[in-house]
Amino acid sequence: MPQLAPLLDKLDAKPFPEMTFSAVRSIASYINAHNTSSADIEEDINSLNTQQQDTFMKVLYCCLANDSRSSATYFRWHEKLHAIAGSGAIIRVMTDKNNMSPEKQQT
Repeated sequence: MPQLAPLLDKLDAKPFPEMTFSAVRSIASYINAHNTSSADIEEDINSLNTQQQDTFMKVLYCCLANDSRSSATYFRWHEKLHAIAGSGAIIRVMTDKNNMSPEKQQT
């Protein structure tokens, strides 16, 4: 997965609500091109650090929201990512206070 980690690092600071499918298109292409065995997917995900796994979770949610044609593939990767990173990755994506504007935090 040497190709995926640098792509995820570029998106690390991008807040989840501002993540667009055009911003993650290169990663979506990688996921669809490398829809291989479960063991290969697990190996790819295990090569990522915790921050990259969290960013990858954001990317998968963005892909699921914008590319229904490939949802089975995204869910397959999500299943493996969740098994490795745990529920914490999902919770960190959904509750990241840094993703909210100051106006939204005050309400």
